[in-house]
Amino acid sequence: MAYSSDPDYRPTIGILLYPGYTLLDLAGPQIAIGNQGNTLLFWKDKNPVRGDNGPELVPTTTFAEYDGHLDVLLVPGGFGVEDAMGDPEIISFLRRAAKTARIVSSACTGTLLLAAAGLLDGRRVTTHWFVYETIEKNFPEIELVRDARVVIDGNVYTSGGVTAGIELGIRLLEEAKGARVAATTELAMCYDPQPPFGVGSPSKAGPDLLQAAIKYAEKIGTEKLWQTAP
Repeated sequence: MAYSSDPDYRPTIGILLYPGYTLLDLAGPQIAIGNQGNTLLFWKDKNPVRGDNGPELVPTTTFAEYDGHLDVLLVPGGFGVEDAMGDPEIISFLRRAAKTARIVSSACTGTLLLAAAGLLDGRRVTTHWFVYETIEKNFPEIELVRDARVVIDGNVYTSGGVTAGIELGIRLLEEAKGARVAATTELAMCYDPQPPFGVGSPSKAGPDLLQAAIKYAEKIGTEKLWQTAP
């Protein structure tokens, strides 16, 4: 059931930016729900913020300007997430925004940021398989669901790695506007995954591919956060 019966209602989606975010982690969910709502991009100031593979986005608002009104708080993952976890301004903003947001959500390794802010204690969540062990070792109060695309626990929505964020966005839209609007959007987006190799999750890939993927992450990342096994 949608949380508004008004067909013209446009939910407000607040997305956290930070240096080293993954573009698809925010673009995937945003393209699903954003056309039906209003999107705010939050950062400390309004200078461009660079993602982990190059593109920069310009914030539309700042932490200080947050007025306490969000339908959805969305936290993307990225190779900059470890530095972001240690940033007190980011953690403070997340805690403040989560108090008033209808839904608190994360895509990919953004789950780590919500965990670092203490917003996932006692919750069932998922994340990118690169950081399964990081979650389990450092946040034992969180119940990790492995090999899941989207996990919903109350008002907390989390998704698996990168492309799962598109499904997250569709689920967020379903919650905001109802199943019919979400289904129509899924069709309009041509969201019908047919992966060419069918190995997009650890359960479908052999050990050689898993190790190759870990080495890939180590090469483009800067920390050992990603050294994990499913």
